[in-house]
Amino acid sequence: MDHPEPEPDAPIILLVEDEFLIRMGMADELRDQGFVVIEAAHPIEAIAAIEAGLHPHVLLTDVRMPGEIDGLALAQRLQTLMPSLLVFIASGHLSATEEAKQIKNFIAKPYDAAQLARRTKTLLEN
Repeated sequence: MDHPEPEPDAPIILLVEDEFLIRMGMADELRDQGFVVIEAAHPIEAIAAIEAGLHPHVLLTDVRMPGEIDGLALAQRLQTLMPSLLVFIASGHLSATEEAKQIKNFIAKPYDAAQLARRTKTLLEN
């Protein structure tokens, strides 16, 4: 699928999702909305990208992923390194829990890419 060429100053989203089809679909939809999307299959891969010099504007991460670091721990770690990073935490499991209510930018799965794109653009402008 061809995506429009992003603007030179297009926001960069670091998308961390262990489910390949979900990650691929969401990345495609966000690219169609004009974002530059860097994909990571797990938090360690995301941290490696940051350590290699990636400076995303937005982190969109799932909560539950295999390994020692989940999406919440990844978000905390990256916000310590980049305080201005806009973070969205996504989950299909937490949507009705108290934990989800504590997350400032919680996104319930399944994703609505157009809604996420609008919300992201609004938050980045403010």
